[in-house]
Amino acid sequence: MALIKCSECGKKISANAKACAGCGNPVKHEKNKVSGRVVFVLLIFIVIASISLMPDNNGKSPAQLRQQVCDNPVNAYRFTQNFVKLTLKSPSSAVFPDYSASIVRRSGDCRYLIDSYVDSQNGFSAMLRTAYRMDIQYDMDNDKWTVLDQDIIN
Repeated sequence: MALIKCSECGKKISANAKACAGCGNPVKHEKNKVSGRVVFVLLIFIVIASISLMPDNNGKSPAQLRQQVCDNPVNAYRFTQNFVKLTLKSPSSAVFPDYSASIVRRSGDCRYLIDSYVDSQNGFSAMLRTAYRMDIQYDMDNDKWTVLDQDIIN
């Protein structure tokens, strides 16, 4: 049981008492300031985190952002990885090489030809290397990638 000093007479009284037993002075129970501060700090943290996680578009229009997607060959390479995973027996086992180990060529307006490979497990859990070539194009109007042609070489 915690004891506090009476603000009037200075006697020690129970923190749960409504009034001092010695002088009758009512005990003012302070609200838990710590929990209020914690809630305030958490709210500030959430606001700052939300602002920092917002995409920074640098004032660019949606069309300019889509053009950025189109102009970045790494985006094309990542799309092919996602597409190839759909064709695998064990997509979770897929291991793709780094971008620098693949051949990515721009072959037109928002169009790329990609030669790469993936190591993944087959139906018998053996790791196999599968080479692939994909011809893909980014449709800026619909904001999506499309496979124009694919060759999977086992």
